[in-house]
Amino acid sequence: RPTRLLRSSGAVVMKADRRVLLLRKRDEQVWCLPKGTMEPGETVKETALREVREETGLQVKLLRPLKEVRYAYYWPPHRLNYHKRVAYFLAEPIGGRLRPEAEFDGARWVSRSEAMRLLSWQNDKDVIARAYGVIRSATPSGRTRGPSPGARRSTRRPA
Repeated sequence: RPTRLLRSSGAVVMKADRRVLLLRKRDEQVWCLPKGTMEPGETVKETALREVREETGLQVKLLRPLKEVRYAYYWPPHRLNYHKRVAYFLAEPIGGRLRPEAEFDGARWVSRSEAMRLLSWQNDKDVIARAYGVIRSATPSGRTRGPSPGARRSTRRPA
């Protein structure tokens, strides 16, 4: 059967209290992360920003890349095999109002444990785990551990 490559992008939208946003698909009754297909000429970052805004009503700031997920499936109506690549980012809400798009019948801010319980797909759970791992390794200022980009090692030796 013919195969088509699809590129998508999305985000784990996390509030300061470390709750993440999940959406529930109306037709499948499954909880998921906001994501969608790239449009011609878009970057993965532009797609993530647009899809989160369209699906949730929220404007977000992308903080960092999290993970790229790859999977394949067969779609009988099109008689095609799809190979899909989805780039996920960690994001924080910076504006807008939560209003899920019509394809969703629910939106909920949840804790990590609740997200792991509600999500249906292992790929989504892996992305959530990665997001919380990144947050755990961040300093109180929100930066990840390690030297700042311009930092230099001291050339002084201990006495």
